[in-house]
Amino acid sequence: MANTYRVIDRQGWERAMHCMVFRDCIEPAFCVTFEADITKYKQKIKQKGLSFTMAMVYAVCQCANQIEAFRYRFVDGRLLMPVSIQAHHSFVDGLHIGQFAEKLQKFFDED
Repeated sequence: MANTYRVIDRQGWERAMHCMVFRDCIEPAFCVTFEADITKYKQKIKQKGLSFTMAMVYAVCQCANQIEAFRYRFVDGRLLMPVSIQAHHSFVDGLHIGQFAEKLQKFFDED
């Protein structure tokens, strides 16, 4: 099954300048580490008998896909948006990471 994409018009796009600056960098991706309190979430998944690893993957994917900037991709020179996650300087900055961290913490805290 092939991905379907929505083509993004770079003219007037709010991340156009970031994209232009970082697009041709050798390694424009980055890694971020932040603390999240998973106490409540861990208890919930343990009570349900779920795999901790799979529950964490699910939580990260659920929250990251709620932030549009995490979903942009370049395919054949076009700027596209599939449903996937990658932190990339051209698209994501500290604001987006902060939004992601907040969403992930809220997800962990849900009953």
